[in-house]
Amino acid sequence: MNRLSLFTFLFSLFTISLSAQSFDDYFEDRTLRLDYILAGDSAEAQIYFAQAYSLPSWNGRKARLNEQFLRGNGQVIVRPHGSDSILYVHSFSTLFQ
Repeated sequence: MNRLSLFTFLFSLFTISLSAQSFDDYFEDRTLRLDYILAGDSAEAQIYFAQAYSLPSWNGRKARLNEQFLRGNGQVIVRPHGSDSILYVHSFSTLFQ
């Protein structure tokens, strides 16, 4: 590998790590569990909030929080108030569609 290629590679790694989010900057080591009821049919679905729980630790991913790995028909997106930037995204699928 020549020097220019090596420099470009190392610079890319450095800039990627600068833009990476830190879990601790935005979140606590806890889980907010939201229970909900999904109702509907093949044409539409409704979501009814049931209850919220605070659990003592977070067991999900702590890196690449704003990247969507799998695409479902529903999403949970967390943004700072008044901003379009994404802090966390999670996708899921329901049985209705």
